[in-house]
Formats: sequence, structure tokens, C-alpha cells
Amino acid sequence: MRWLITGAHGQLGSDLQRILVDDDVLALGRADLDVADLRGVRYAVADFRPDVVVNSAAYTAVDAAHLMEWAASSVRRDGERTVG
Repeated sequence: MRWLITGAHGQLGSDLQRILVDDDVLALGRADLDVADLRGVRYAVADFRPDVVVNSAAYTAVDAAHLMEWAASSVRRDGERTVG
């Protein structure tokens, strides 16, 4: 099975990579794929052609989230639209 995982460097993304060691996995971190970038997400999916996409990307800078609300909202709102 082919898996595309976003948020590859986070806790969930890292755990999934360890569990799926025998499968074909493309794990992308924030520097590789901005989940709020629809064009980039579409390209990654079209290029890799996964059977499953897992969006484990998250904005985890809790203390800064109130100061950079747009960034936290973008990962949650736009990431769900583009990846999900």
C-alpha cells in the first residue's frame, strides 16, 4: 500500500513511519509540503499517487498561536480542505 503522510516530523507522522516500515511511504514535513498550499498538495498527490493520505500536520506552538492566529488557522482550516 502507498501512503502519503503530511506532518512527517511531528509525533503522529513519526509514529506512522515506524509502523508502516514495510509499506511504500512518502512522508513530507512542513519544509517539503505546506498543507495549506492547494497546488502543492495536488502536485504531491498526483506525483506519488498514494492509496491513502494521512494529514498529521498541526500547528503546535501553543504559546504563539494567539499571536499568529492566521498561521495556526491556516494549518487546521486550509490543511483540512486541501489534504482531506
